[in-house]
Formats: sequence, structure tokens, C-alpha cells
Amino acid sequence: MAIDRRRFEGPGRKTEKEGVKSEGEAHGQVVQPTKVEAEVAKPLDEFLGRAQKAYITYLEAQKEVWKAYYETEQRVERDYREAEQKANRGRDEAIEQALILRARADQEAEQARVKAIEQVQQAYANAKEEAKKTYEESLKQASATYKQSIEQDWQVRKEATNRAQKIFL
Repeated sequence: MAIDRRRFEGPGRKTEKEGVKSEGEAHGQVVQPTKVEAEVAKPLDEFLGRAQKAYITYLEAQKEVWKAYYETEQRVERDYREAEQKANRGRDEAIEQALILRARADQEAEQARVKAIEQVQQAYANAKEEAKKTYEESLKQASATYKQSIEQDWQVRKEATNRAQKIFL
């Protein structure tokens, strides 16, 4: 029993009804499908239809997977760029804060330097004034000691001279 292959060909193929002749018809013989062939062909046609639908569904699912992959890739890239920009902003803000802190520290250091110089100059002036006072006090004391010493020596000389005159006179 010969199976008519035309029945098993997929959709889009020309069948006997559409003008394609089978081998038997080409030789002038009319071939009638048998009941068994029709019963076998019906489930096979259904199976082929389901297989085609499954294949189309598979292709659509594959497109969805690629679309999801592409969208995920785009989202990951966008998230990376946003994270990079956020990190850049954070770095720039940190640098800006560091510059502000550095300027403030420089200003405070300059103020401390000026204050220290003023204190040193004031200490120098005070020390100089104190040295001058000490010098003047020492000079007064030395002058007073000198005068006192001279007076004592004059007194001793005077007494010695008076004694000598008493002895010789």
C-alpha cells in the first residue's frame, strides 16, 4: 500500500487539489486515498500543525529572551553609568570639601603664624624693656654702691688722716 506523500507535506506546499499531480496521475492513473491513509494523515496533519505552532512559539520565545537580554544589558549599562556619575560627583564633592578644609587650615595657620609673630615681637619688646629696666636699676645700684663706697673710702681716709694728724701733731 503506497502512502500519498502529498498529505504529509507541510503548509505552503501545493497539493493535488492545487494542481500538483502525483506520480500515479502523471502516468494517467487516478489514485484515491484509502480510509487508513486518511485516518493516518489526519493525526499527522494535526501533529505537523502543532509542531509548526510549537516552532513558531519557540522562535517567539527566543526573540523574547534576546529582547530581555538586550533590555537587561541596557539597564545594567545605564545603572553602571549612573553609579559612575554618582561616584564622580562624590569624588568631586570630596575634593571640593578637601580644598575648602585646606584653605581654612591654611588661613588658620597664617593667623596662628601672625599671632605667634606678634607674641614673639611682644615678648621681645617686653624682654627688651625688662632688660632696659634691669640695666637702669643695675646702673642706679652700681652708682649708689659707687657713691657709698667712695663716701666710705673718703670717710676712712678722713679718719685715717685725722688719726695721723693727731699722732703727728
